[in-house]
Amino acid sequence: MGISNYVFTSDTEKLRRHLNSERAVLSKRPVELDSDNVRGEDIYSAFVAQHKADAYLLYHVTSPFVATYYFEQAIQALEDGHDSAYSVLEHKTFACYKDTALNWSAPKLPRTQDLEPVYTMTSGFFAFTRETFVRWGSRIGKNPKMIVVDQKAAIDIDYQEDFLLATALLNVPIALKEQL
Repeated sequence: MGISNYVFTSDTEKLRRHLNSERAVLSKRPVELDSDNVRGEDIYSAFVAQHKADAYLLYHVTSPFVATYYFEQAIQALEDGHDSAYSVLEHKTFACYKDTALNWSAPKLPRTQDLEPVYTMTSGFFAFTRETFVRWGSRIGKNPKMIVVDQKAAIDIDYQEDFLLATALLNVPIALKEQL
């Protein structure tokens, strides 16, 4: 399977000097997709229209700690017949949605270790087939596979606090990095 790595950006000139051209190709995206109000699906749609492939693995620079073995799991999910795969973080905690308990009931509360886990989607990565995206207009199809990632891989830099956390993890002494 041939794999190509693209950086999809409207400012190719600014990134060119920072990119190892042997590992990734700069791909020009329309500048109108740079707005804060643009939906991710619009960006992915533009990329899929420009680059024909059987499948895509989308990952964001704002999730810098996703290890390649998670990508391998996502690609394997597609090979196993799933139409898409995405990263999730597993939580064993008392979860509610709109005042409704999701994985517990009162009055007898279980130990947190015995709770059914709930999963939250991270922005780490999404794998999907071209057919899935064209048919459903989404990076998540009708037969997706959730890939559980660790807490560090789930970090998504959206806010200053996220950036500070990521920076702190990068500055942890080497002996502690192996523990994370």
